[in-house]
Formats: sequence, structure tokens, C-alpha cells
Amino acid sequence: MKKQMTSSIESDRFKAKCASGSTYIVIEKTKESTESRVLNEQTLVTTRKSYFLSTGEKVNKLTEKDYLIINEKKTITRKKIAFRKSFIADIKTIFDYLKNQALCIAMALAIPEIHKVLAKNYSSPLLIRLTAATAASMAIVFSVYNLIWFYSSLEDKPKLKPHHIFAIMFTFALAAAAMAVAALKTYQELTI
Repeated sequence: MKKQMTSSIESDRFKAKCASGSTYIVIEKTKESTESRVLNEQTLVTTRKSYFLSTGEKVNKLTEKDYLIINEKKTITRKKIAFRKSFIADIKTIFDYLKNQALCIAMALAIPEIHKVLAKNYSSPLLIRLTAATAASMAIVFSVYNLIWFYSSLEDKPKLKPHHIFAIMFTFALAAAAMAVAALKTYQELTI
């Protein structure tokens, strides 16, 4: 017994120009057919891409950049995008990394306040030190996890070329320096 499921989604949308200068919006639709065969439990997946103008006219893909509007017999060329989607996603990842690192630094900078509140309400020095050590440890552990998350979330994985290694080390050094400054400020506040 065969079961077949078909789904069609819009997988891309881009601008293309013809020789006269007119601009068109081309929509790429990906049609995926999944056919499962129950007897031997194999699944066959077929993917087909089709192209249309935003007005509904059918378009054929000639090359990676060139497309043919079938009704008008007109060739259009895909505009070169200024930034790849992966580059934009990586910029967002960098800002998320910096935001997360700022939270870790805020945890380290909050230790003196925690210390003051606990010292005022509790007389146990062990509890005060334990709480400060826990907050500092959490800030360090979260910083390390943040760095691991940052590297694993990049869409364009850096190849281990010297300038990529330098960029990774610079990012790590920047985060470590910020944590060190936060730790020094926290230590100064605790000793005053």
C-alpha cells in the first residue's frame, strides 16, 4: 500500500531585471512529494522547484542568474543581493551573543549588592561567601556556554584560517576582558 503526501511552500522571493530595465518579483515554490511504502517501510522524497512572477506568470530557470518569462519570451536576470541571508543571521547571532554576555557581566556586577543585602539580614559569613561564589561561578559558566552557543549558532562556520582564528580569539578575549573588569569592580566593592 502506497501513501503519498505533497506539500508546496514558497522557498524564495527575489527581484530580477530584464534588458529594458523593468523589475519583476520572482517567487520560487518548492513542491515536496513524500511517498511511503508500507511493506518495506521506505520513504521516497521528491523535491521540485517551480518559478512564478508575483503576477502569476510562469517562469523557467535557465541558469543560476537567468530566468525566462514563458508568455513574453523575455529573459530576466536575478539581481545580486547585497548581503547573504546567512551573513545577516550571523550579525544577529553576534548581537545576541553580546546581549547574553552583558547579562553574565551584570550577574558579576550584582555580587556586591547581594553581599550587602545578605550581610544586613544574615550574620553567617559562610552563607554570604557561598552566595557570592555561586553568583560568580554562574557568571563564568554561563559565559563559557554563551561562547559555545555563539560558535555553534553561526550559519557560516569559520574555516580555520588565520584571520578566522584571530576573530574567534579576539571575541573570546573581549568577553574575558569584560568579565575580568567586572570581577575587579566586584572585588573592589566587596573590600570597601
